[in-house]
Amino acid sequence: MILINTELGKLRRNISTNIEPVLIIDEEDRSGFLDEVLSYGEVSYSK
Repeated sequence: MILINTELGKLRRNISTNIEPVLIIDEEDRSGFLDEVLSYGEVSYSK
């Protein structure tokens, strides 16, 4: 699922305004951050 930044901003408002939405694209994540999030992260919203 691809969300634009404004959609990410709306979603985080219902959780916490301290969360800053960050768009991560699989093919461009050379640092491996997305893999870490997927491995250890916690789902806070799901459609």
